[in-house]
Amino acid sequence: FQLTFAVITPALIVGAFAWYRHKAANAREQAFSQLAVAGSESQLAEIVRQFPSTEAAVLASFMKARAQYDNGLYADADQSYADFLKRHRQHFLAPAARLGRAHCQEANGLTDEALAAYRQFAAEHSEQKAFGLLARLGEARCLRQSGKLADAVALYENLLLEYPDSEWRAFVEDQKQATQRDRARLEQPLASLAAQAPATAPDAGTAPAATNAP
Repeated sequence: FQLTFAVITPALIVGAFAWYRHKAANAREQAFSQLAVAGSESQLAEIVRQFPSTEAAVLASFMKARAQYDNGLYADADQSYADFLKRHRQHFLAPAARLGRAHCQEANGLTDEALAAYRQFAAEHSEQKAFGLLARLGEARCLRQSGKLADAVALYENLLLEYPDSEWRAFVEDQKQATQRDRARLEQPLASLAAQAPATAPDAGTAPAATNAP
């Protein structure tokens, strides 16, 4: 019996392992098949629920956050990005999730928080040109929304210098010019008011004394 057990046990283990690998492979294949055709938040959430240990589920959880953002569910998207980062902080999509959270804060009107997030992200990803540029464009948008148009123009000018060959160059130039136009429109009424203001009357203490009639 012991000999039989000793022979059968390894065979059972090998067989169980092969079955598990086959089942896992089937699960991965099925998960990616569903991911390929998933188009809604609910479909993506179902992939995460059914196949939680697959890479397809990881991708689906990220895509779910993006779908929520695209549907205007900014608070839900922010939470989904946060959940993704909690579970997959070292994943290659983690930087995109962090940038996604900043976008959600911006869309929710949390301009100061978004500005700080964009600046921190840009500082931490200065070597990753694509991510850095997107973060600094977000920073420029927040400066515009805060009325700091001169700072936004200066940032756009810096980006044009730092990314002279970027495919984003035309877009950055357009945003710079649009910001300059906004700034000119805001400054024009102030300049007109200053031009129309009456001359300041002389101070009573320095006014010439009246002359007595002869």
